[in-house]
Amino acid sequence: MPMIFSEHLEQYDLEIVFPQSASAAALLRMDVEYVHHAHCIPSRSPFFSVLNVHFIAVSLTHCPLATPSIVVIHGLNIEARYYVHRDTWSASGRLWPRDILPSCFGKQCRIMLFCYNDGLSVNDEDAQFVKHGDRLLRLLMEKRVEDPTRPLVFICHDVGGLIVKEALAKAHLDKTGTISPIDQFTRLLVFFNTPHHNVAKSVRTIAKAAVRPTPPEVLDMLDKACSEHVERLEPLEKRGRLYRRRLVINFHASNWYRGKELLVAKEDTMFNPTPAYWEKHFPIYGDHISMCKYPSSEDITCETVLKTIGLNTYLALRRYPVSEITSRARFRF
Repeated sequence: MPMIFSEHLEQYDLEIVFPQSASAAALLRMDVEYVHHAHCIPSRSPFFSVLNVHFIAVSLTHCPLATPSIVVIHGLNIEARYYVHRDTWSASGRLWPRDILPSCFGKQCRIMLFCYNDGLSVNDEDAQFVKHGDRLLRLLMEKRVEDPTRPLVFICHDVGGLIVKEALAKAHLDKTGTISPIDQFTRLLVFFNTPHHNVAKSVRTIAKAAVRPTPPEVLDMLDKACSEHVERLEPLEKRGRLYRRRLVINFHASNWYRGKELLVAKEDTMFNPTPAYWEKHFPIYGDHISMCKYPSSEDITCETVLKTIGLNTYLALRRYPVSEITSRARFRF
């Protein structure tokens, strides 16, 4: 069976990869202060250049903004990687969300990788995006007990974006106030080749491109999951409820996967043919897999992607400060 989803273990994890310990975080804060005073432009600017890093870094230390939590979610494991939640974002042994991305925020951030059933087989339950969204919500609430008002940034690859949308939809509809803060404090969504239109067709195309042949019954389960996903989210998406008070970046792959085809059509990765102010759309030189892998910060694609993420996180936090929510008279946990 293909390693798309798994049922051999109920394996869910939200792994904090940066900072890796409290002492490391303290050292990183000291490093940021040194770099800023020794090598950077005046503190009144929201941007500074980190030594030996060739992209814009957003200085949250010197701006009236909260420190973001960044959640990174993999997609279908079409290349049969055992550690897909890491391998999706790794090249030449470098995991860029851990090793490069923090410098984009002056190392004042928290990076988490969401892992969901990346094993050896698949069943009907594992193909339900809503189930993975529920687990993501539960793990996020556990990680945010001590800092529930941190702004959230989600970075997603293919169906990882569908899982995040399921989680945000459930949080948006929550009337108890238990999980609604996940929706309220989300400020940026970054999608890599996530289909927002023709979802079932795109997901089937991705699954059929797996290095191990995908059985017809697995494709049928994914078709069903996609249809249910669209049915649940379409009313919210049409009214724009999932994208209020946040910005959206859609990256699409410009190269054919294994020289055969584009797995997700460009137009299907866009919410609107003419993006609104809250949506930005960019092509990436690479295929469905390589678009997420950067060997170093000097890689031109890495530089472009991280500049885009860093700048738009800053813009989202300036446009929609979390203080507007926490200062409300009725706001409470």
